[in-house]
Amino acid sequence: MFGADSVLTGDTIVAYEQDWTGRWSGSARAVVRPRNAADASALVRLALRHGVVLIPRGGGTGLVGGAVPSSESTDVMVCTSRMRELGIDPVAGTAVIGAGVTLVELNNAAALHGLRFAVDIGSRDSATIGGMIATNAGGLRMLRWGDTAAQLLGIEIVNGHGEILAHMRGLTKDNVGLRWHQLFPGSEGTLGIICTAVVRLVPIPQAVAWAWFPVADAAAAVVVASTARRQAHTSAIEYVHPDGIALVSALAGRTPPTNGPAVIVESSTEDPLAALLALAEALDASDAVIADGPSGRELWAWRDRHTEAIATAGIPAKCDVAVPLRHWAAFHDAVPSALAAIDPELYPIRFGHIADGNVHVNILRRDRCAPQPEADDAIWRLATSFGGTISAEHGIGIAKAPWLSLSRTPAELVAIEQLRRAWDPGNILSPRTARIPE
Repeated sequence: MFGADSVLTGDTIVAYEQDWTGRWSGSARAVVRPRNAADASALVRLALRHGVVLIPRGGGTGLVGGAVPSSESTDVMVCTSRMRELGIDPVAGTAVIGAGVTLVELNNAAALHGLRFAVDIGSRDSATIGGMIATNAGGLRMLRWGDTAAQLLGIEIVNGHGEILAHMRGLTKDNVGLRWHQLFPGSEGTLGIICTAVVRLVPIPQAVAWAWFPVADAAAAVVVASTARRQAHTSAIEYVHPDGIALVSALAGRTPPTNGPAVIVESSTEDPLAALLALAEALDASDAVIADGPSGRELWAWRDRHTEAIATAGIPAKCDVAVPLRHWAAFHDAVPSALAAIDPELYPIRFGHIADGNVHVNILRRDRCAPQPEADDAIWRLATSFGGTISAEHGIGIAKAPWLSLSRTPAELVAIEQLRRAWDPGNILSPRTARIPE
């Protein structure tokens, strides 16, 4: 059924058995790489017949263990890397794209037509479009263009019955009943294997500039973010803290523009420098650093390299929470004491998409070991106490499954499980992901 080059076993599959953080790992029976939906359908039907668990996997950049096998060496990983279709429709501003195509590959193809995918994430070189749909990636410019779900116009999947379902017209307006393809953003491999998608593209901005706004504290950062988000020209607003800046400084061998916390604002409009100067004037921020071109991209790099820099400091626990912006500063300031109450070895690196209410709390230990589960528990409970959520954009995976009830009611959890069982009656698709353990 599958050629020798489609099935990997032995030492060749080690790279498929853990997530990007190294915190979650398992042991797989094999890795199967279907070329298209027909291959995936045959694989699902075979697995259903024999009761074999399938774990769909994209580029391996997940942070919550959603694409990791169990430790029993019984699961089969389904890698989408050979699903390589890629076609750009510059007239409609859309792309038909295989699940295994990476974000950077899509953008390189779209750039030939002056277009790009709206969602941008730090793992753009490795993250696949299928994985971004499965986790509903939000990323750096969600403020301007929305998350991955907002870009999805159609999809081809194989469900847990082995059926191929395709809604691939790619129409912006198509209001014929339930938009079932919108069930898949955030489904994390539990409803089916994503094979192909139709996504919208946006024009590449003709001019971009960045501003670095030094702030005294988190409360001042909220003021900057709240003001900047009202401007139509703003495409990203990011918060950086001195602890994270120091890690980036050590990695890059550079000195930051100023000391202390800062908010970095990206503007994309006809004259972004003028727009950012006007924003600085409105904020009475005479100490703002504003630049475009290479100098501006250097400002942005202080945010963009955070994930890479944090990985040099140990094994992080990644708590990507979101809280209402009015509570953002209070939550931010409460994090260190919440961790210290568990273990003085724990400390946070805080950064993120502040205008969306998102803050990435990366928990590290001073001894560089992996943080204990109580650390995650403290942050998720703290976030929900401020009216927030345990997952802003990374998903649930296996990392957060025991805490689903913090963000979903019992009735919601029952409804989600009923939906999953309808699409996956044999419970073979990522059965440990996004589910409260029985």
